[in-house]
Amino acid sequence: MRDIEIKLGGFTMKCIFQTTILLLALVIFATTGLAGDQTFPMPKDMTRLLPVQADGVLGISSLEELDGLWLEVMPLEMGEEDVSLLPVLKDLLLGFEDMIDPGKPLLLTTRILSSMDNQGVLFTLILPMKDEDQDLAHVEGFEKFLIVREGDYIGVSTDPDWQPAGEKPTWAKELKDGLLTASLDLESIVETYGCMIEMGLGAMESQAQGGTGLDVSTSVEESLAMVRMLRALVESVAGMEIILNHDDQSIGKDFIFSTKPGSPFAPGPQPSFEESLNLTRFMPGGEELLVVAALDQSAQMDILSGYYLATIHSEMATMDSETAERYALWYTDYLNAMEVGFLPTALTIRFEKDNSSFQNLILSGEVQEDWQRLIHIIDGLHDLGIGVDLSRIDGDEIDGHEILGWAVTWQEGEIQNMFDSGLNIPQDDPLLASELMGLFRFVPGNIYMSQVDDYILTCGGSSPDLMKQLVRNVAKGKGQVDPRVKKALKKGGSGMQMVTVGDLNAIGQVLLEIGEEFSEEENSEDEFSWPIDHPLPFQQWMEINGADYLIHLEMEKSGIREMIQALIEVE
Repeated sequence: MRDIEIKLGGFTMKCIFQTTILLLALVIFATTGLAGDQTFPMPKDMTRLLPVQADGVLGISSLEELDGLWLEVMPLEMGEEDVSLLPVLKDLLLGFEDMIDPGKPLLLTTRILSSMDNQGVLFTLILPMKDEDQDLAHVEGFEKFLIVREGDYIGVSTDPDWQPAGEKPTWAKELKDGLLTASLDLESIVETYGCMIEMGLGAMESQAQGGTGLDVSTSVEESLAMVRMLRALVESVAGMEIILNHDDQSIGKDFIFSTKPGSPFAPGPQPSFEESLNLTRFMPGGEELLVVAALDQSAQMDILSGYYLATIHSEMATMDSETAERYALWYTDYLNAMEVGFLPTALTIRFEKDNSSFQNLILSGEVQEDWQRLIHIIDGLHDLGIGVDLSRIDGDEIDGHEILGWAVTWQEGEIQNMFDSGLNIPQDDPLLASELMGLFRFVPGNIYMSQVDDYILTCGGSSPDLMKQLVRNVAKGKGQVDPRVKKALKKGGSGMQMVTVGDLNAIGQVLLEIGEEFSEEENSEDEFSWPIDHPLPFQQWMEINGADYLIHLEMEKSGIREMIQALIEVE
């Protein structure tokens, strides 16, 4: 991806994309699943070799099983010798690959040195041996390591202070079970490098206070806000885990990000997911993507809003005074209206050949106030005149419920002007306005809003038909909750806050079509062809348990194999 800053009539595209990036970040950050309560299996001989301290851990329950899973999801026509993981793991095994038992668990642990004059990472590798009497003398370079044998296992370490604990230390009792599991003690690492981190942040802060931004495109105010965000993050982090598991049909991956309770980035109190689940009763179905969320991130926005407010002043410097004042007021209102996005909501998205459509339903406790806030934001965006024109169109009415409408029009002339006025990209890496316009075809042509009782309804499409359908469904007040979301709830835990289900095939096809807009082969006559013509379902969910964010992604093995095959064929 190219780092591009585009001028648009006094605005940079940074200010336009920030809204999109922020919304995407919220969706991506908010998707999690619990990895289970079992711990990683450790034979007794392995346990006796565990180091007392481990800042990072990588566990593989079976190299054979991991390699078998990898081969299972690779395209069938690819030769095993070309895609096997075992040769890739040879560097990890330090020359012991021919001696170990690939069917038993192994561990790699790391310890970070705390000495200011001796920074570095020490590792200890605990390996299962095929033969406990195996001669290790011929292993090349083995004299560089400490080697301790315990029954069927050996420990190989670069840590001169390594002493096997003899029993399970705390970190081993907390290591999650999985075919592959990795854990990083971020709190310990921050503590180890605390002085260096503070020196770095202090230097960044001093540089900004001295009147110099962190880089040429960042203002002093933005730089100071960035330092405050980084400090808040450092104060918040506790740990990070990744767990890979599978069954006969599916593969699941869990990502767990742990924060310190009460810290700036800790999750905070969350609304009931049950209210969001009930919203799916009104969704008509047929979408390629369904997102159901009850996720309050107001605590995080308190931190992030400082940076986003700082960007306002940076953008204002490029505008005339009247436009700058109007923009500052709109952007402040927009950040305040982000609270509406933290209410229980359900969103569906459909992808078509040259565009997309969506239906969004929000349950509000202050529906009139939130309704007016959203209308004010949309109307205000039109008044800014930044290359996208949102103008009121004749709405409609159904069963006594008013439907408001806006037409979305991208101004190609203004976009072309930004190229004529100069771009912050290399001359040998041109980006044409027509290519950028190609991306906008995926944005719905019209936006519609309506209100039914305590629900705010928003739809995007070529006509108000989707809105009429949604209004009717909500007004009737009957329907069945989405079974896919209920299935995710059964698999997950009590802290569920977001579920995303859909068709990965449709999403992948759209992303590749967008990539085609920026293809380097501008005059290529090859017609884009996507080889899969049926859905590939996936599910992703998020849980918040205490101060932990947990993200789960799951998909059938056959679907993963088909996606890999499709990407190979397109390439």
